[in-house]
Amino acid sequence: MIIKNRKDFETYILQSLGEPVIKVNLAKEQVQNAIDDAVITFQQYHHEGAIRCYLKQIITPSILRVKENFDPKDFDGGKIEGLESKTSADLVSYHPEGRNISKDKILYIQQIKGNGFKAGEKICLNGDNKKTLTLLSDPKKFFEIGIIDDHRIKVPDWIIGVTDIIQYGQDSSSENLFDLQYQIRLNDFLAYDTFHTGDLAYFEQAMEHIDLLNFELNPKIYFQFSQYEGYLYPTVRWGFDFEVGQYMIIECIRALDPSKASMIWNDPWLKKYAVALAKKQWGTNLSKFNNIQLPGGISYSGAEILSQANQEIDKLDEQLLNFFPVSTFRMA
Repeated sequence: MIIKNRKDFETYILQSLGEPVIKVNLAKEQVQNAIDDAVITFQQYHHEGAIRCYLKQIITPSILRVKENFDPKDFDGGKIEGLESKTSADLVSYHPEGRNISKDKILYIQQIKGNGFKAGEKICLNGDNKKTLTLLSDPKKFFEIGIIDDHRIKVPDWIIGVTDIIQYGQDSSSENLFDLQYQIRLNDFLAYDTFHTGDLAYFEQAMEHIDLLNFELNPKIYFQFSQYEGYLYPTVRWGFDFEVGQYMIIECIRALDPSKASMIWNDPWLKKYAVALAKKQWGTNLSKFNNIQLPGGISYSGAEILSQANQEIDKLDEQLLNFFPVSTFRMA
């Protein structure tokens, strides 16, 4: 049968275990648990369960919300300070589409110093007590921390691994007229006719030199990430390596969603693994009542069903780890 969704997959599992000919002693929740466990294993270790993708993340400032309307020109740069908390921050020019700082009564800030602003306190600009605003009194609404001050990035739940943070530079090919590699090609390949003679020695040396300069001047960005927490911690100098409004490109591993990639339900390994997990749960249920007698003298042995299921699971695990191509997630 062609399986198109989760409900069909559940039906397939129960039919594979014997229904409707025999009664499979599994609760609906137990079948769903078996499906979830099989899909997670498929996404983590199967070569068809995840793909490499790229996310772009804009570096956002922190936000302060105030009570009064104000002239944006007066608060477009400089420093602000809380008169009560003595916490200070730099105002940053940030103009996301669809936002009006005066109308929305918000200030964009970065580089917060101190113990934090307090709800309801007054803040002044550049130490001028004549230029003051009052923060909202609601402690949950007056302040929103941005990436520039939080030093971490929230990653979507469907990301199971991060492999790299890509830097901008001129080490890769470009169509930019002022790109260093473009100029080398223009001057050497055309002016000295190296393209026709096939002499690539100088070009290769130049590219190696560019790689060396890029390695020294733009070191690799290190980071920490755990899919269970869901936050990416880049080891960078915030405000220097990455500023507010810049984009960070994140190379990551995305788990395929069966609700969107419905052909996953028809993968032979996944079907066998889900059936084996459900069978294991069935055997565990029956083992609570040894040698159940059915009408007609037929009896179920929970221990035997459990043993068969464990053998099937071990065989499928070995097949996944040793005989299939390495998954994108494991390779990363």
